Parts: sequence; structure tokens; C-alpha cells
Amino acid sequence: MADSSSQDKNLPASQRKQRKAREEGQVVRSRDLAHFAVMAAGGGAIASTAPWVTNWLKAGLAAALRFDAHTLSSPTSMGERLAAGAAQLLWIVLPLGLLMIAVAVAGSLLAGGWVWSIRAMAPQFSRINPLAGLPRMLSLRQFGDAGKSCLLATVLLVIGAICLRSRLGTFSAMLGVPLPAAFGAVGQELVAGASLIVLALGLFAAVDVPLPYTARSRHGRLMRLLLDEVEQMPTLPLSLPHPADPRLQAICTALARSPDDASTASDWARRLGVHTKTLHRLFLRETGMSFGQWRQQARLLAALEQLAGGARVIDVALALGYSSPTAFATMFRRQFGVAPSRFFR
Repeated sequence: MADSSSQDKNLPASQRKQRKAREEGQVVRSRDLAHFAVMAAGGGAIASTAPWVTNWLKAGLAAALRFDAHTLSSPTSMGERLAAGAAQLLWIVLPLGLLMIAVAVAGSLLAGGWVWSIRAMAPQFSRINPLAGLPRMLSLRQFGDAGKSCLLATVLLVIGAICLRSRLGTFSAMLGVPLPAAFGAVGQELVAGASLIVLALGLFAAVDVPLPYTARSRHGRLMRLLLDEVEQMPTLPLSLPHPADPRLQAICTALARSPDDASTASDWARRLGVHTKTLHRLFLRETGMSFGQWRQQARLLAALEQLAGGARVIDVALALGYSSPTAFATMFRRQFGVAPSRFFR
């Protein structure tokens, strides 16, 4: 009996079984073929209309970024520009979405034919029990998962708020930069913020790893991958610690206002009435840097601000007190790995 039963399952379905399956809404379809048809249609539409869409978007972007006196004086101009840009994007997204929906429906019909049955959509009340899921909904595991999700959302919001607040000056400076350079600079800032978010997601993923785990397990390989990625992430020397000592604060304030000041540590020590060694010792204790390192770091940050504003390399070098653009470019390349003219590209 078992052999005959297994053989019956491998036999082709009879017309009666096929008719019953269609009445129940069960039709053999190829999902891969339908997905391929949708992707092929979407890719073909994008490839065929790419030149026209690109030129249209360029014209729309140029019109959106063109301001006159009336636009600047109107408090509702920004909202109107955003609404017009959203409507323009809808003219691209909506036809593409309708095309892919039509292709998906047509692919399903061609693969399995037209089937209309209410039985497939009718609920089976015999399997519905509202009380059966309450213990699982009110379990400690569900509360723990909800708490972790809320905590993750809060952490990501805090990271985004901190990144935006710390980079408001950079984004404001982008308004006076040519459009290609501004896009490059904003892209770098967004990549930096996204890296922090990815790092936070990785840390949360590590929290969910069961402990202990073996080095050859999936979790062990995941942890090694996370550590390798963190080690490979580029770090830029953009921090500038400020001292708490009033004497050093006077020096740092003067250097921040006049980064081209060439006064040596001995000159500052004589003005403050302290020994030069004492000044060096205070800088190391308060900032973790020597006097020369702190001044160079201050000049680097000032150079980035001026370069972001569209200043020429030679003007930045002279404004920071360097004897030649070559000396400035050498110091800049040693710190950031690229020439100053290519940093915001």
C-alpha cells in the first residue's frame, strides 16, 4: 500500500484534481519567471529612458536651485520648491511602478492563467482563536524584543541628531561652494554618518549573539568580520581638544583667530611669564598634544573650512602662515592621504 501511495503522488494530476485546485485558488505558477519579467521590464524601461530622465532631472534641479529676490523674501518658497520637486519625481516613479505592476499581473496570467476564487481569500474561522496568542504576546521575550527595538530606534535617532548638529557649520558652508564640490562634500558627510549608524547596528547585532559561542560558529565568524571592518574603517584626525588652563586657553583662542601666527612656544612662554618646558608640559597634560601638534591641527581644521568654502589652495596656504603652497600640500597629504585640491571631490 505504501508503494502504491507513493507512486500515486508522483503521477500527473488528473483533470478532476486540477479543476478542484483551481476552484480553491491553487494554481502552479513560476515565481522566478514572473520576477524575471518584472525586473527585465523595469531594467529595460530605465535603460531606454535614462538619457531623457537624466536631462529632465538636471533641468529640474537647476530650476529648483535658482533663487531670485522674490523667492528669498517669501517664507513659503522652500515648501513650494519641495512640493514641485516631489511632483516631478512622481512623474518618473509612478509610470515605472504602474508598468511593473502591469508586467507582474501579465506574467502571472501567462504562467498560470486566470483564476478567480473566493475560497482562497475566505477566512477559516475554525483556526482563529484570539486567546491563543495572548500568552505569546505578553511573554517576557516579546517585552524584551520590544524594548530592544525601542532602544535601537532611540540610539539611531540620537546618532543622527548628533551628526546633524555637529555638521551644521559644514552644511552651511556648502551653500557657497560650487555644486559638484558641494555634492562631494555632502556625500562624504553622509557616508561618515551612515558609518556610525552601521556601527551601532553591528553593536546591537553583537548583543543578540548568544554567549558563549565557538570561534568556528556563525556568530564567531560574524564577530571576526565586524572587528575586521572596524579596523579597516578610515579615521581622519579632525579632533581638536581644548585645554582648561586659562593660560593655554588664551594661546588657543589667539591661534584659532589668527592661524597664521608664527609665534613659537618660547614666545608664548615669555608673554605668559612661564618657562618654555612648563608650557610644553601643560600642553601635553591638558590636550595630549605638543604645542606644535596643536597648532598644526588648528591650521588643518581652518584649512578644511576655507577649502569647503571654495578658496584656492594657494590662498589657504598663505592665510595659514605657510611659506609656500607646496609645504602646505605636503602637510595636508601627510595627514589626510590626499592633496588639498582633491579632498572635497
